[in-house]
Parts: sequence; C-alpha cells; structure tokens
Amino acid sequence: MNTSQTPQLHKHSVSNRLFSVNTVLHTKDGRLIGNAIIIGHEDKFNVIKTDYGHTVRFTDEEITECFYIAYSDLTEEEKQYMRETIGDHKHFV
Repeated sequence: MNTSQTPQLHKHSVSNRLFSVNTVLHTKDGRLIGNAIIIGHEDKFNVIKTDYGHTVRFTDEEITECFYIAYSDLTEEEKQYMRETIGDHKHFV
C-alpha cells in the first residue's frame, strides 16, 4: 500500500464548522474505514458510527479527507425513512 496516498487521520487543525447529526458519510477509501453516519458531537469532534458498528471520533478535516458527504440536514420525514431502512441493517445506527 502506498502510504503517500493514504489520507492522514490525525491532523490537529480543526475548522469552525461542524457537520450536523445524521449526515451520511460515504468512504473514500474502504481500506481505512467504511461508510458512516454522524451520531453526535463531543467538543471539537464529530462522533460517527460506521456501517460495521464501530463508534469513532473525527474532526471536520478528518471527515472531509476520508469521506464523501452523502447528505445532511435531513427533514423529519427523511430521518424516519433512514431509521426504518437502517433498522433492518445488522448494526442499527
């Protein structure tokens, strides 16, 4: 694996913007981490849950390096649809 092309996961600078809860994240490199969804915030971190069920903390910069933003700011109807759809998944998000 060519490490020069691997995204850096441990950057220290953080932008002021936070992604909203329920933002769906599609991985840019499945060798590093799978698809995920933002489930909360803790200080400067976004708490995300991967499609494999792991909970991890990423800064905004780390998210933009590792993920494509699928969509965010869901309406209540969209949130309900996501809960129903993901409810059938092995790991509930």
